[in-house]
Amino acid sequence: MTGRAATLYGIRGTYAVLTFALGAIVARTWGTETFGRFSLMWTVVVVATIVGGAGSGSYLIEMFPQLDSSEFSRLAQRLALVALGMGVLGSLLAMPVLMALDALPLATLSVLPASLHSMLNSGLIAQSKQLFAGFLDGVARPVITLGVVLLAGWQGWSPELALTSGLVFGYTITAGISAAITLPRRRVVNVESRTIALPPILGPLSTFAGIGLLVTLMAQGDRFVLNHLGSVVDVAHYAAAQNTSNIVIYGVNSISSLALPQLAEAINSNKSQAVNTSVDRLIRSLILISAASGLIAALFGQRLLVVFGPGFTNARWPLAILLFGMCASLTFGFPVSVMSMSWLRRWVLVHLSCGVVVMMVIASILVPFLGATGAALANAIAAVVVRAAIHVQLGRAGLPTYWALSRGRSTTRGPLASTLHG
Repeated sequence: MTGRAATLYGIRGTYAVLTFALGAIVARTWGTETFGRFSLMWTVVVVATIVGGAGSGSYLIEMFPQLDSSEFSRLAQRLALVALGMGVLGSLLAMPVLMALDALPLATLSVLPASLHSMLNSGLIAQSKQLFAGFLDGVARPVITLGVVLLAGWQGWSPELALTSGLVFGYTITAGISAAITLPRRRVVNVESRTIALPPILGPLSTFAGIGLLVTLMAQGDRFVLNHLGSVVDVAHYAAAQNTSNIVIYGVNSISSLALPQLAEAINSNKSQAVNTSVDRLIRSLILISAASGLIAALFGQRLLVVFGPGFTNARWPLAILLFGMCASLTFGFPVSVMSMSWLRRWVLVHLSCGVVVMMVIASILVPFLGATGAALANAIAAVVVRAAIHVQLGRAGLPTYWALSRGRSTTRGPLASTLHG
């Protein structure tokens, strides 16, 4: 692992640990039910932020190589306006949902700065400032949020005001820093600039936003079923398991994302042996890590979960199930990422939509009997079903699949570039 890769992994790991610490502080300071409502609020805010961002960040990253500096600045300005307007819409949509859930409705104030932060942070990534962008999003923002929450709690503020203030300050400060770098400070007129019209953005934005929204619902949508058919205490226990599992999951995802460029280069160069040795070894290692983590969670998870409070020790079973579910999903490699880069990108929306439905149906059946454990089972099963379905479609379309690559053969009908883009 290179120094850059290690740094990115460290940033994501730090973010997971800080999120874990914030949840533990909320549970310890304001009680289990408040932590459950905070977890529901967080899911609603994340969904509203995706609506507010409207996929602008992902689109900005994709368009960067095709634009010169002036065109990139113009596009960034347009997308900032999109994020601003959609952020207001996201706030308006989140408010009645949070009120109906009794889940800290004041937190809707964080949706607008969160939408701008997401878009502007992607601008830094597009300009090859990944480490700085990762530091702002994965370290600076959660540290600011955690610091404000601790200070507000020490001053005796209500949990709703304390948590909202922490989120608003964290997102606003980091969005301001990103804006100072991504957006131009003054208008520069370049008479020699190319007269190329910027591409339409509505279609790509809707695709990126749809994928982001469905991924979030796949990860946390079962909290709503758990709250409806169980209780807010069940939500708190499940959220504690998810926050703990994210320490492993975020690390695995970081390592996986770092491997994708090497995978693409190896396939594009028809280096079958390179693909076989690098991808197969990496995925086998990740499977081993997730399986070992699941076993440790099943045996000793209660010792870690007691950080949230003595009533959280039973959350070790949902924790173990989530980690074993990730292990099972990894047996299919990285099919979602491959399909997202290909001409089959819109099919990701179909598969994820089906996955959300499968998860909700299974959760509705299991939650009344198993509580948080049922939600974890639904989440794990749906994740495996989605990856398996995408894996099958990739193979039929001639796109790279892990099972083919691990046997040292490529399923592509030519160089990856031509295969992925039709």
